[in-house]
Amino acid sequence: MAYLYMRCRLTAILAVLIFLVSGCDQKAMLQKFIPESEDRLARQFLEKIIDNRLDEALSMVAPALQGPEGRNGLEQLAHLLHGGNVETIENIGAFTRISFPSGKTLRSVELSYQLRLASGWAAGVIVINEQDGTRQITTARFNPLSDSLEHLNRFTLSGKGPIHFLFLAFAILIPAFCITSLVLCVRSPINKKWLWIIFILIGLFTLKLNWTTGQIDYQTISFLFLGAAAFRPGFCGPWTVSLALPIGAIIFLLKRKELIAKKAAGRVSPPPTPSQDQS
Repeated sequence: MAYLYMRCRLTAILAVLIFLVSGCDQKAMLQKFIPESEDRLARQFLEKIIDNRLDEALSMVAPALQGPEGRNGLEQLAHLLHGGNVETIENIGAFTRISFPSGKTLRSVELSYQLRLASGWAAGVIVINEQDGTRQITTARFNPLSDSLEHLNRFTLSGKGPIHFLFLAFAILIPAFCITSLVLCVRSPINKKWLWIIFILIGLFTLKLNWTTGQIDYQTISFLFLGAAAFRPGFCGPWTVSLALPIGAIIFLLKRKELIAKKAAGRVSPPPTPSQDQS
């Protein structure tokens, strides 16, 4: 058991190291999935706002949004960007959706950006719709940040509350419990062992914790390998720690002695039936 524990621990450490090393390449990988034409249009739009060329920027948005309300939104965005004090514009995400309203093809691209300002940071999204060969900006929404998203969403124990430490503890204990049950199952003489192994390896009813915000979500119909996981979307998204109830492992441990007894009973030959001549 000690060897198995050390091997699992070393595997986990190695996985984390591989993730950290590969993290520097995630930005390069992201660029391969960003539509170039939409990204170029969005950057031109931001540059016009940064240079305070609001009339030109307003002409790039959908006609329904070019009224006083739309211009007021651009003025607020120009104020956020501090009149040109933008050092970098970094793409941090892209999502494309295709729909068919009224029999026509509508392509909608949502681009996420992080801006480094002279006095801080900002992040937001720009949505570009394309229909009949015409591209129009339908959404441009940005919010100020106190720091970069990489730093705000980093995995840290500093400033975390009891719920974070509780999730972290169970994220370690539940897989250990599942692995221990798995080893006992493999070594136990029981029927349908492979079905029990699969049942033990899967956790049900998932709870999810946003490590940055502390928000908890749940999924009643879900499956989670070894009952715990940690995931981060992209290189600057918030970490999510997920826990699932190890029902299979719990049921196996409760029924283990009974299962072994049934297996042993099946091996015992029934006593011979006395013949009529012996009666």
